[in-house]
Amino acid sequence: MSLHQEVLDQVRAVAAVTTRLGDAFAQATGLNRTDATALAMVMDAGDAGDDIGPSQLARQLRVTTAATTALVDRLVAAGHLERVPDPSDRRRLVLRITTSALSEGREFFGSVNTALLAATSGFTADELDVVARYLGVVRATIEQHPPEA
Repeated sequence: MSLHQEVLDQVRAVAAVTTRLGDAFAQATGLNRTDATALAMVMDAGDAGDDIGPSQLARQLRVTTAATTALVDRLVAAGHLERVPDPSDRRRLVLRITTSALSEGREFFGSVNTALLAATSGFTADELDVVARYLGVVRATIEQHPPEA
C-alpha cells in the first residue's frame, strides 16, 4: 500500500469516527443528525467570522429551503439557534448559535478536544502546517466532487 493511500485510509477512518461522535452528540442532545450537522455548520461559519442565512444553510445541507425552515424552527424552539438581522443588510436574517448551545457542545466535546490537543502537542509548527494544508486540500477536493443526487 502506498503512503498516499495509507494517509487517505486514515482520513476516512477519522471521518467515520467523527461521524459516530457527532451521532452520539445528536442522541445525547435529542437532535437528529441533520439538525446536529446544521448546528455545526452555523458554529463553523461564526468561528470563521462569516454569517450564514437559512438559504445558504439549505445549500450546504443539500436540502430544500422548506426543510431548512422546519429545521431552523426546531433549533430556534429548542434554544440552539437565533435568527438575527444581518449586520450588513437588516432586511435579511442570519443564524447564530446560542451561548447555551455552545456550552452544551463544549461540555460534550471538551474532553475529546483536550485529549486531542494533548496527543498532538508534540508536533512542530511545520508538521502541523503540512497536516493543515493536506486536510485543506482533501476537504476542497471532496467539496468539489459532491455525490450525485
